Amino acid sequence: MARKSRVNKDQNLFLSAPQLYHTALYIRVSVYNGGKEDGSTIENQESHLRSYLSGKCGFILSSVYIDNGESGTNFNRSEFERLIGDARAGKINCIIVKDLSRFGRNYIEVGEYLERFFPLWGVRFIAVNDNYDSAEPNSSDILRIHLKNLINDIYARDISRKICPVLRMKQEQGEFIGAWAPYGYQKAENNKHKLVIDEETAPVVRGIFTWRLAGWSYQKIVRELMVQGVPSPSQYRYSKGVIKNEKLSLAIWKPTTVMRILSNRVYQGYLVQGKKRAALWDGKLQAAVPAEDWIVVSGCHEPIVGDDVFEEVQILRNCKGGR
Repeated sequence: MARKSRVNKDQNLFLSAPQLYHTALYIRVSVYNGGKEDGSTIENQESHLRSYLSGKCGFILSSVYIDNGESGTNFNRSEFERLIGDARAGKINCIIVKDLSRFGRNYIEVGEYLERFFPLWGVRFIAVNDNYDSAEPNSSDILRIHLKNLINDIYARDISRKICPVLRMKQEQGEFIGAWAPYGYQKAENNKHKLVIDEETAPVVRGIFTWRLAGWSYQKIVRELMVQGVPSPSQYRYSKGVIKNEKLSLAIWKPTTVMRILSNRVYQGYLVQGKKRAALWDGKLQAAVPAEDWIVVSGCHEPIVGDDVFEEVQILRNCKGGR
């Protein structure tokens, strides 16, 4: 009786072993409506993608990357950049999104990743709702994908053209349109465009103004906040689930953070908005707006500090050269 080759048996086992995919879930919600887009919240997207993965063999969930309140018309997003860095470094070899528009709405750049970079890095890409899986032969219809991305791009530019004037009108009417409330405030439960005092953090803001009036430097204020164990604004928002980027949970107080708080007129009850502007339909990304063109509206919400305190702090800053 002929003896079976152990070498061939081991080779067959090796060849039949399924590939393991170290998988990343990428989630994005639009800047236009403060973190919600047709009910597609961060939580809904993550639940949808986790359900898709559930029960599938060969997938190991490595990380979830979340860009909250970020436009899909460009790739200047912190979590997207981290995602691409990890893919390039080989830390992940599979990316799953809800649909192509969550990944991006610029059809040229999306096409670059799908056709050039991901194949080069050995990254599998899956867009669940679009039934696209780069590992499946039936997903090789590049023309269809290009058309899908082109439609997403046109849609984004059309939305930008329509939404930008609406947002400006809201700003002029004293409505807050930011993705999250300034430190010291929170969005009203029944009106996301209205700021109300956050009783947890407003005392910290008052303390910062008081210390500054007492002649403390920005660095000394930072040291005191850290000695008292006060979470930084980013740490606080992360703890409340307002932002999902885990890296921000490690953000500490800095002199520049204190400086921004002390110069922000929101604590007087003002809303100062329109500091940046974009015209995506003309291919113009976000750019700074001259101070004289900012939209400033008073009496929008309850102030945390009085006008006299705020103005004294500004005089102190100018006298001390911003130290």
